[in-house]
Amino acid sequence: MELTELNINVYDYKEFSSHKKIGDGGFGSVFKSEWTNAGLTVALKSLEIGTEKRALMRELQFLQRVAFHPKINHFYGITEDTSGSYNIVLQFANDGNLRDYLDRNHLKLQWDDRFRIAKEIAQGLVFLHDNNIVHRDLHPRNILVHENKMIIADFGLSKLMTSNISSPSNSSSKQDGIPAFMDPQVFKIVDPPYRCTTKSDVYSYGVILWEISSGRKPFSLLKRVQIAIQIYNGEREKPIEGTPPEYVNLYVQCWDDDPSKRPDMKDVYDSLNQLIYKPTDYQVDMKKPLSRLLERAFLEQSLNYYEYNTFSDHIKIESGFSSVYKAKCKSLEATVCLKCIRVDEYSDELIVEEFIEKLLFLQNTDFHSIIKFYGLTKDPSSQYYSMVFQCVDGGNLRDYLMENFSKLQWSEKLKFAIEIAEGLKYLHKNKIAHCGLVRIFINESYLISYFYLIIH
Repeated sequence: MELTELNINVYDYKEFSSHKKIGDGGFGSVFKSEWTNAGLTVALKSLEIGTEKRALMRELQFLQRVAFHPKINHFYGITEDTSGSYNIVLQFANDGNLRDYLDRNHLKLQWDDRFRIAKEIAQGLVFLHDNNIVHRDLHPRNILVHENKMIIADFGLSKLMTSNISSPSNSSSKQDGIPAFMDPQVFKIVDPPYRCTTKSDVYSYGVILWEISSGRKPFSLLKRVQIAIQIYNGEREKPIEGTPPEYVNLYVQCWDDDPSKRPDMKDVYDSLNQLIYKPTDYQVDMKKPLSRLLERAFLEQSLNYYEYNTFSDHIKIESGFSSVYKAKCKSLEATVCLKCIRVDEYSDELIVEEFIEKLLFLQNTDFHSIIKFYGLTKDPSSQYYSMVFQCVDGGNLRDYLMENFSKLQWSEKLKFAIEIAEGLKYLHKNKIAHCGLVRIFINESYLISYFYLIIH
């Protein structure tokens, strides 16, 4: 069966130019290209067509019929490149995918923005489910952002490349996806194997809601197999401080282990609309020791506090459990580093008081081998506090050694060791342990940075 027999739009490869590789997928390479005849920038995704060509062609025809929705990545047709490989022609999203978008914009997003993002994704899913389509591989990298609007992508591609395609509504249990977003039922050994349904997408969507609220990927410190075990055992990520309780309740319902207890996407969409139009002021619970005691320290002016809107031009320079951003601070007239602190809001009051005491000590520290700590700020969207540090542009010790090791004399190496030792001696004298001595930066001399506050 040929493409033309199924009325799939086929374009001459010569219509496309300026190919730039932008990624690799499970089905082939992805190129950003200019579609000359249409005056559009598009994405070309290569496909390896095997023995299931007939079924694949039917699926492509189906994609062409449904990919007109504003929240679905537009499928324009197919083209055959010079090597004989087929490429599907898709809408190009100029803002990348949702995960990268959150990385760049998390600090600037207000709750109204997060509700809008969640709602737009829900709109696309409602449309897919109304057309009996199960995405089966829904995660933030399969949600594209075009001019700040969300569009769902790759809802057919993972299914297209399986060997048991029989119809557009096929819902095979095969799901080689990202474990944190996979329906827990997939990990269970049952006979017959669990077949993914629309409720599997609802589970994935619930995890996406959590990532929208946190700005970081779930279980970021665990490996794939560890994540799968955690999910199988019923573990889920904890709510982010400052998240509206109705929003938390919604994603908790979505990621319920029992598919029958998960809401339909139409119900999820309705719940989001109620949240969007409900005038609620989401404030942190001041009964928690950390917030209450920090606020008191700010009011007493013993601990420096910087309004979050004094920081601009945020650039993420380190990910992981505690993200680090480089930013410009108007009030300090300097470039600084913002390091998010993860502290249990419900810690014992004495522990919190000791923690604040350490912060005050660091704030008043002016030691040549220690990075300067200016004070704290608070992200109004996530409700997390961040430590404001001196920003050092000279790079870290490891990179410096890699570039200059062959040129260094022993006298210079000894000088470096002494400067680092002086900084550690100063910290230990004041009962502060670094607990991970890898943050040493270069700025004319060697500065110890990002140490942890350990209460002795």
